[in-house]
Amino acid sequence: MASSIIKKVENYDVYENENIKWSALFKFFQQAAEKDLDSFGISYNLMRENNFVFVLTNITVQFFDNIKFNDELDIRTYPRCVKGVFFIRDFDVYVNSRRVAYASSYWTLINFETRHILRPSTLDSLGKITESDVDMFPVSAMRYKDFPNEKRTDVRKAYYSALDHNLHMNNTFYPDFFADYFYDEIKDCTNKALTITYLSEIKINNTFEIHTGSDGGKCFLSGKIPDENRVCFTVLLEKL
Repeated sequence: MASSIIKKVENYDVYENENIKWSALFKFFQQAAEKDLDSFGISYNLMRENNFVFVLTNITVQFFDNIKFNDELDIRTYPRCVKGVFFIRDFDVYVNSRRVAYASSYWTLINFETRHILRPSTLDSLGKITESDVDMFPVSAMRYKDFPNEKRTDVRKAYYSALDHNLHMNNTFYPDFFADYFYDEIKDCTNKALTITYLSEIKINNTFEIHTGSDGGKCFLSGKIPDENRVCFTVLLEKL
């Protein structure tokens, strides 16, 4: 079973070369996922009333072609399975019946107040997600332990405008951080894969360091909160 949305790529969704901003694509993914959950009677508001929410922990997007201004996207999402504490959800993106991107993502349930990870069975009190039986496109993700050494490139701060209703920086902001430091690498996304791992939350007024590096056709970035000595996210772009 799958849900789908149709989204047109507008002028505010693209970079100056008319390729889609990854943040815009991630927003479309969020909308598709929320629509799919709604179809099972599991709305965001209902989860909040029960003091838990979904948060994204990892996503890998494979681009087969560039997504451009004025493209009309058919975005289909598939709830796959539960693996440990993770709910796996895929996204399939088409333009004129031609696949331009495919993504696989991992989500966890957390207690909204304590931020502790919850067992997947917590969701059973609201409804049951029916897993999709559509063939899964193979997706692989690189883990942070595989990253070479990086160098500190910048320091940024999370301001109020970056927060969402989960009280942390929304996951759609992270992919554009990468674009800020590796713009030349994203001018053409054809046959490239982007992996983002969300290791811990960035909250309002958190200051975080940006570390970047590249090696053998791979470009990588991480965000680190020095005051707490923790890596909060990593981003990797590699050629397929």
